[in-house]
Amino acid sequence: MLSIFNLKSLPAKSRNAGKKIFFTSSTIILFLIFQSCGQKNNSNVKLTPEMENFMSMLDGKYQSVDAAIQKYRSSDTLRTQDMDIKDLQNPEVQDGRTDGKQTCYDLKVNDKAKDCVYELCWENGKIISITDKTE
Repeated sequence: MLSIFNLKSLPAKSRNAGKKIFFTSSTIILFLIFQSCGQKNNSNVKLTPEMENFMSMLDGKYQSVDAAIQKYRSSDTLRTQDMDIKDLQNPEVQDGRTDGKQTCYDLKVNDKAKDCVYELCWENGKIISITDKTE
């Protein structure tokens, strides 16, 4: 029985072609897997490293959401719009805007019951405001 992994029985030219096909298909599969996992950025706005890290912390547990907010909040008086008491997961940036030093992102997340949208505004690597835009 001939398989793609038993290339020694093929002529050298066919072995090289088989290796190229295997490598190419493996690369495509890995690319698709990585594209389907983790946070998503559907906007054309470049995410800051802090926003990327914030999103990576949202793993579906409210404790992780709270830890992410605590890490990146600009002050102890930041109003979280109850974002920190929800089990948020599957973060996806829908839109982003920059105005001077301030960058705001519309972040869609799921609280295990419905999709929610929050506007997070950042300045100097810290969250300066959170607005609940869920309809």
